[in-house]
Amino acid sequence: MTAPVSTSLLAPMAHGLVEDYLHQLGKGQPGTFDAMLDGQGQLRPGWQSLLDSLEGMGSTGRLQQHEEIQRLLAENGVIFNMHDETQGRSWRLDPLPWVIDEVQWHALEAGLIQRSRLLSALYDDIYGPKTLFETGLLPSQALLASPHFFTPLPPLPTH
Repeated sequence: MTAPVSTSLLAPMAHGLVEDYLHQLGKGQPGTFDAMLDGQGQLRPGWQSLLDSLEGMGSTGRLQQHEEIQRLLAENGVIFNMHDETQGRSWRLDPLPWVIDEVQWHALEAGLIQRSRLLSALYDDIYGPKTLFETGLLPSQALLASPHFFTPLPPLPTH
């Protein structure tokens, strides 16, 4: 949904960053979602305190923070690979966090917990009893062909 530009948003509380954003946004793109503004052009919950903090940093502080983030990512070798790529790509991190409310957080949290449990159970079975392969739920050929699968070593003697 398009977030119309609201004159109330340009009140004293919303100068600087929001004004620049609204200037660039214009009338928005029809059918798009705006994470910062609701359908009436008002700030969504949580955004005001973030914007106040960012405004307090000033443009120089925000630029320094962005450069520091990129430097730390590069120094620590944070990269990612897409599917069959052999060369890693640099990780890009937006210095602006995604602001979500409590309801959204609880839904995200539940999904992440569920995914974590599933991945843990898969890992335990793949490197353990291999029930998923024996029952045919996972094809063993696909796993054995993966360069990311490491065959576990048998226990080493403890002399």
